[in-house]
Amino acid sequence: MDELKFENILDSLEECIESEDIERLKAILSEIHPADIAHMFGHFNRFEQNYIFDLLPAETASEVLVELSELEKERMLKKLDEERLMKIVDELESDEAADVLAAVEPEVAEKVLDALPDEDSLELRQLLTYDDETAGGIMGTEMAVVHETSTVKEAISEIREVAEDVDDIYTVWVVDAEGVLKGRISLKDLILAKSSTLVKEIYRDDAISVPLDMDQEEAAQMMQKYDLVSMPVIDKKGRLVGRITWDDAMEVLNEEASEDMGHISGTGGEEPGIRSVFHSMKKRLPWLITGLFGGVVSAWIMSEYVHSLEALIALTFFIPIITAMGGNVGIQSSSIVVRGLAIGEITYRGTGQRIMKELGVALLNGMILSIILCIVILLWQNLLFESLVISMSLIIVILTAALVGVTAPLMLSKLNIDPALAMGPFVTISNDILGVFIYLFLTTTLLF
Repeated sequence: MDELKFENILDSLEECIESEDIERLKAILSEIHPADIAHMFGHFNRFEQNYIFDLLPAETASEVLVELSELEKERMLKKLDEERLMKIVDELESDEAADVLAAVEPEVAEKVLDALPDEDSLELRQLLTYDDETAGGIMGTEMAVVHETSTVKEAISEIREVAEDVDDIYTVWVVDAEGVLKGRISLKDLILAKSSTLVKEIYRDDAISVPLDMDQEEAAQMMQKYDLVSMPVIDKKGRLVGRITWDDAMEVLNEEASEDMGHISGTGGEEPGIRSVFHSMKKRLPWLITGLFGGVVSAWIMSEYVHSLEALIALTFFIPIITAMGGNVGIQSSSIVVRGLAIGEITYRGTGQRIMKELGVALLNGMILSIILCIVILLWQNLLFESLVISMSLIIVILTAALVGVTAPLMLSKLNIDPALAMGPFVTISNDILGVFIYLFLTTTLLF
């Protein structure tokens, strides 16, 4: 939807709410995609959001709900009565329904589960037992499954029976009498095969599956690696219990990427939505305190070289440049490695190659930056030898920052510490301490 059309629709909706023209409002909403309605919520106040959501049919409301931000979703769920919530949950796919029920009060969720059909209730209760951060926590139970002993005709009939509940049938999973996953078969192969052919004669046994307890990010990375649109989830006995679809995997990867960027920037898991000042303060303060600690140590190091700074006051002019350049290089290198680890592009086997590449890039950039800095010092301070020493210090600080930026995430990951969580303060402290120390040590040693 283009911006002009978006603004016009917003204006029309606001006019309808103000004039209480419910019929026109319903007519406009019926023409808008649920994802666009969810996007518009950020432009309405709470009264307008509630007014619109209450008018949406259960099917549309369920689609809008899953598209809302976590903050908006949480607030919207709090205002829903049990009957409305039950109708919305009934329209959702099992994984989304489980997420919704997990977000409401336990007693409310229990009442909704009791009101649902026994089969649906049992599935949702089982899904609610899985950890949110695992494959079981993001999988759905709606899927096309056929038995290996069925004929093609029988298999097609089985698929037709579940087609209404499965939004997209990309792959059909094949199981044995015990429900153990045996393989997969495409709809094309089923349609082209003779009706009397047995499924076990034409299915492929190369189905890539994941266990229930696998971390959701690892599962999503597997789907991305193998270009899968759907991936089966199995229990400890190899029985098929659900499937993860590509949209679930992309959502996980996006969430993890946003979370990692939040950690790197020092805002943690803070959401962009409106939160209380106190809530945001608690998220950010620990990282600011960590940075403050690095600054204090850096100040102490400078105090130890106070005589050198007094002797050649020009040295102090370039400390901000040295620390800034080192910090930039450290963040660049660490961000690349953290992202590579997150999406599985970087492994420990290629550590040496990665380190050499980053050091090579840092060396080339450092040489160019040092030449520029050397020229600036000559033109500004007319200090030939000093400019060479300061420029050399810059190269070494940049190389050190790159080395820390590329190795620290790998070491932290090896120690089972989230590198995205620790790299922000780690780079800040190491740059403040090492950068200032290297600069003052080299310039003091060579110039005095």
